Amino acid sequence: MIGSGIFLLPSALALYGGISVVGWIFSSIGAVLMALVFGGLSSFHSDASGGPYIYTKIGLGNFP
Repeated sequence: MIGSGIFLLPSALALYGGISVVGWIFSSIGAVLMALVFGGLSSFHSDASGGPYIYTKIGLGNFP
């Protein structure tokens, strides 16, 4: 299941014709930017592991 969205994205965008390539490029850029954000967050807190849950806990406390 991990990464299945990247394989299904072209078929979901195919309904829109040639403009779907632009949508695929924007989606790819968004995925790369999100990976860079998580990479940057992990470099600030190298002792914590757990992904978005841990980053939220560190930034906002135990309540969220």
